[in-house]
Amino acid sequence: MTHPLPTPDGRPQTWFEGLDALRGLAAIFVIWLHSSEMFVKIPAVAAHGTVLYDVINLAGLGRAGLIGFFAVSGFVICATLRGPLGTTLASFAIKRFFRLYPVFWVSIPFGLWAAWYLFDKPISWQLIAANITILPMLLGQPVIMGQYWSLETEALFYVLAAAMFAVGILWKGRWVLAVIALFQLVLALGVFHLIPYPEYKPWQITPYHMGIVLWGWVARMAHDRNQAAGGAYWSWIKDREFLVASALMLGPALARLALWESQTSISAAIAGPLGMAMFVGFLVFPYRYTRNAVWRFLVWVGTVSYSTYLFHPVVFYPLYWWARQHPESWVAQLHVSAYVLFAVAGTLVVAGLSFRWFEDPPNQYAHRLVKRLFPASRTSAKAKAAAG
Repeated sequence: MTHPLPTPDGRPQTWFEGLDALRGLAAIFVIWLHSSEMFVKIPAVAAHGTVLYDVINLAGLGRAGLIGFFAVSGFVICATLRGPLGTTLASFAIKRFFRLYPVFWVSIPFGLWAAWYLFDKPISWQLIAANITILPMLLGQPVIMGQYWSLETEALFYVLAAAMFAVGILWKGRWVLAVIALFQLVLALGVFHLIPYPEYKPWQITPYHMGIVLWGWVARMAHDRNQAAGGAYWSWIKDREFLVASALMLGPALARLALWESQTSISAAIAGPLGMAMFVGFLVFPYRYTRNAVWRFLVWVGTVSYSTYLFHPVVFYPLYWWARQHPESWVAQLHVSAYVLFAVAGTLVVAGLSFRWFEDPPNQYAHRLVKRLFPASRTSAKAKAAAG
């Protein structure tokens, strides 16, 4: 899908390109955070300084990247829920299943080896079975790799979006705003312990993340209204519903201070507004500044960002394990930047292969399957598109 506004060379602007670039930058931030926080635990590494970790941690960039991921999900995915109820929900379920699960399942044995076997953690069939569902904590089992918690949130968002579409409120801005407000109310009540508050921290902020994905959806509706009206490419940010949704999400940000302690509280509180600003910035970034290698690199990383997110601990956990086992080795005494660079480079290689072999093929198959199962709905969608 392309943006209709012209670019300096006369070609249409690919506006999803900005979202891919955001995903790419967010993925790099996440790798930077997770790898640096592991290796600074090694005394010889910490002796060289921990500034690289302190910057990414205290600035909240890793968490801000995750906020960007969630906002992009809302912006992109909700728009696919349009058409006849039955076929639309079936198509949505098929595409989301093949998008989320196959490559995730491929990552599980690698995660078991890198995060459990190497560190002598007990592995059970109950652990594996619960993680296969992508909802292990709901089944009383820990996640195999720490980043899996966000996949629970993503799956819950799919259910929420489908439910809102089924009852007819997904495309009604005021109803979406009401749901965002409800989630923020639940968050505030939980923070101040006025309702039962889960001990598992990712569940504590699930209402906030649900609000973020719906905020991304409000941004999409504002963007499309502005596009249909022929407005300037950036003027959708003045949309009234988008401004209200932004106020709803920015207002409770300070309440998140109660979820963590000390310096981490600061980074957790600013991550939300920072991630939202990154999302808006990448959507309205002038196209003329994107014709460079850095932008193309970020777009490519964004394309493989799901595999990047799934496999990055598999790349650096074994090195961390080896460094802890051999503290006298030069490999265990480098500056933390060396480990971050290794993690980023290694992860991108693995992610590129994973995308080609395990991520893209199931996604393509899902699209072919939907076209084969629902040919009538495809014809209807084409007719609607032709009608404008």
